Parts: sequence; structure tokens; C-alpha cells
Amino acid sequence: MTISGPRLRTLLRQAEKTAAAGKRAAAETLYRQILAEAPDSEEAKAGLERLLNWQPEPAMGMVQTADKAGTAEKVQTAEKVQPAVSNLPHAPIEAAGDEFNLVCYRHPDRETSLRCYNCGRPICIKCAQKTPVGYSCPDCIRGIQKNYYTATKLDYFIAFIVTLPLSFLAAYFVGFLSFFVFFVAPVIGTLIGRIVFFAVRRRRGRYLAHLVGGTVVLGAIVVKVLPILLSILAMLIMPSAVESAGGAANLALFLSGGASLLWTAVYAFLAAVSAYYFVKV
Repeated sequence: MTISGPRLRTLLRQAEKTAAAGKRAAAETLYRQILAEAPDSEEAKAGLERLLNWQPEPAMGMVQTADKAGTAEKVQTAEKVQPAVSNLPHAPIEAAGDEFNLVCYRHPDRETSLRCYNCGRPICIKCAQKTPVGYSCPDCIRGIQKNYYTATKLDYFIAFIVTLPLSFLAAYFVGFLSFFVFFVAPVIGTLIGRIVFFAVRRRRGRYLAHLVGGTVVLGAIVVKVLPILLSILAMLIMPSAVESAGGAANLALFLSGGASLLWTAVYAFLAAVSAYYFVKV
């Protein structure tokens, strides 16, 4: 079976160049990587078989020995070299200094010289994510994150139920604090994040912080915007009933609290950001 696909053909050319350069461990790893994705590849099988059956020729060196008369003559000595073939099919390759036409395994149209330090696959600069020990591919990062994110669906539900009433109560009172909202809102957001964090038993989720931050904003919207919308809707549907019940006066009272609405918006932003980063970190 002939190899198809630009990425595998590039890997095959790279393996052949590596083997020709005498780097047998790297070439073996490349051949095994090709066979892992295309087990019926005759070119890869033949290349790997040649590599494994390769026998080094003795390197002839010239040394000088002195005979009894003091004359020096040159003799040839055979020096055996052991083949350095690795038995690790998936060992990462250090290809620094080599000029290979590598392509990203996620984007076959992008050439690259980077490899994931964990799995050894070539990655482009957009896919590479820097870690303290080197660049890693998105698949390896995702595998590590699975061990970090342990929150369940129930934890998401608990976070929503806990956050919404806390944000509702906080938004109701901060509207009267005016400028002091800039100092109080981050504290409230951090407190909400801490309560949620303990409510879910310190488990973390990929989107748990997003849920908490969004729910903080939702609580502020419910406490300020919803009453105004309901009053306007009531006036449009039943204007006579609303006027007789004093609804117009109530609506004017809501609209006159524009400053309170502004400070509530400031609270929603600052508290949501604080809660988000506390739960995320």
C-alpha cells in the first residue's frame, strides 16, 4: 500500500533523510509513527526493516606502533561500532539543527520545526502552547486538563443556585452606595466566588467560572431591569388599569433611579470579573 496524504509523505521523506544522515534512532521513531497511522504502508515497512537489519562496517583507523629497531609502521585496526537503534517507538525527537520539512499534524498545509515535548508530534506556532518544560500540542494539554477539571453537572447546578440569590441581594443594595461601588463590588464578587467554591467542594470545571460570572450579571439584571420592563409592558397592555393603580407614578420612580441603575451596572461588571477569576484560579 502506497502512502497517501501530504503529512505522511513528508514524514516518510524525513525518515529517509534521517536514516541517510546516520540518525537511526530518530529515523526508527519516524517510521514507527507512520506505521501507527498507516499500518499497510510498504515504504515504511521496508524502510524500518532496512534500518533494523543495518550492520555497521568496521571503521578503519590508522595507529602507529614502534618495533624493536625504533621504526614506526602503520597498522590498521578495526573498531566496532554498535548500532544505536532505539526500542521506544514513541520517544520524542530532538531535531534541533536539522532541516526537515515538517508539517503540523493538525494543519498539514503549515510547515514547522516545533515538536510537542510530550508526544513528539510536529506542531505549528498557532497550535503550540508554551509550558514550563517546553511546547505542548492541544491534545496533550486537553488530556492534562481532564485530570484537573473534576466538576460534575450537579456542581454547575449548585453554582447557579448559590450565585443567583447572592447576586440578586447584593445588586439590590449596592445601587444606594454610589461611588463606593468601585470598592465594594470586587469584595462582593470575591466573596460570592469563595462561597461557590466551597459549595462545589473545591472542584473545578472548564466552564464553571464562566457560569458564576454570568450569573452575577444575571442577578443584577433581574433586580433592576426586570421591574422596569414589567412596568412598561403593563402600560402598553393595560394603560387605564395601570394609571388607576398608580402604575405611572411607580414607573416614574423607576426611571428617576437612573443613577442607581448606572451603579448597579458598575457593580455587575466588577463583581462578575472578581467572581470569575476567583473560581477560575
